[in-house]
Amino acid sequence: TIKKTINITNDTKWFIAAPPKGKDKQWQDGYSAKELAKFATSNSPIFSDLITNVVKSSFKGRISTSFEGEPEAETKLPPKGSKGPRNHDLLLHNKHLVVGIEAKVNEPFGASINDEQEQAENENRTDMIERIKWLKSTILPDGEQEKEDSNHLKYQLFTATAGTLLEAYRRNLNKCIVLILSFRFEDVEPNKDNQTSFDSFVKIVCKEGNKKTFKIRDYNGTDEIKEVECVFLKQDIVISKPYIAND
Repeated sequence: TIKKTINITNDTKWFIAAPPKGKDKQWQDGYSAKELAKFATSNSPIFSDLITNVVKSSFKGRISTSFEGEPEAETKLPPKGSKGPRNHDLLLHNKHLVVGIEAKVNEPFGASINDEQEQAENENRTDMIERIKWLKSTILPDGEQEKEDSNHLKYQLFTATAGTLLEAYRRNLNKCIVLILSFRFEDVEPNKDNQTSFDSFVKIVCKEGNKKTFKIRDYNGTDEIKEVECVFLKQDIVISKPYIAND
């Protein structure tokens, strides 16, 4: 079930209830927000099967694969009072786990965490500097925070991970999945930077495999430390190019 202010059954209702930040400019065929909306509603059986397979491949045991989802869900990030939440393209949750979904359409992940830190320092944005410090200390293994390879990891993958972990933490859950849905047109090669950036992030963060148990301290309400097990997955989805009528 996908809803926000209303029950969402098609991409039109999705846009009404949860438009992307750029509104109409970002709500176009071939853009990630609309392609995810179309995939999750118009192809809901395929989408449901994908999520079921993702959950079953990630965790053993009796875990529910029925979810409530919210597009453009916002997760506040530390430090307390800072601006700019993590915006999930789609957040799924049930009584067992959280799935944070980031959608891409043959596009890269943007700036590195080092680039974001340098910009924050140049602009004297203390909140942003503190946020990056928290992201690094929470997500990167000990000894990796200042390594050159770690500095080149994409900031968006840090916030996607942090937002998903915090949603699990705040719901008193100990499992989550960071899921990248990478859409590409049927006659276009996959974006190499997209795949390479994801692989590099998972390799450094998890060391081996695609799963890690994080020790999370929220700072937004309590200093309690909780362990949350997180699985990182990326699924490539081939889509058709939008039809453009001739004049």
